[in-house]
Amino acid sequence: VDQAGIGRALDADPAALVIDEARTNLVTDNRGYVTGWSATGTGATFTAGFSAGVDGTAGKAARMTTPAGDYCRYINITIVQGARYAYTAFHRGAVSDGLWSWWEWADNAKSNGSITLAQWQRISRVVTSTGTNGLFSTADCQGQAFSVDVLIDVPQVEQGAFPTEAIITISSPATRAGARLWHPSLNQIMTGGRLSMRAI
Repeated sequence: VDQAGIGRALDADPAALVIDEARTNLVTDNRGYVTGWSATGTGATFTAGFSAGVDGTAGKAARMTTPAGDYCRYINITIVQGARYAYTAFHRGAVSDGLWSWWEWADNAKSNGSITLAQWQRISRVVTSTGTNGLFSTADCQGQAFSVDVLIDVPQVEQGAFPTEAIITISSPATRAGARLWHPSLNQIMTGGRLSMRAI
């Protein structure tokens, strides 16, 4: 079973077989940024549905413009202390190449890096939580000397040691069932302990 997901075209090998385990995205409303999300920071600008999302669907990517020292929007998430969590989001520059900047409270870390206007990038961080608030601030420049102007799509926080494919949410967290590769006869696909597959 190959369950196509958002962002598959960005993979190194888009023809690869993807089999993900079951995961829950704890970020609610991750294309509308209303349910569970904060109001926009004082000096920041937020525009929902500014452009097409990473999957090409019109009006799904939000634009977040945040000046130095400010934040745009954040969401509080209840997490388990001491557990591993994968934070991810798709980013690209809104009008030019630039920077992305996050603040994740799971390990109380701020992180940032470069993004381009030309292509979406899925940014990810896997952290061990030091508390029970997994707040995710997705265009955060608090304590920073730079500003950001980014497009963002499908932010995700999932419990696990690695990120899986993006899960769209609306008013509550959403769970994707695990995928399963299955064949009725093991002898037909196993040779000497090796699994054999070929594209058709």
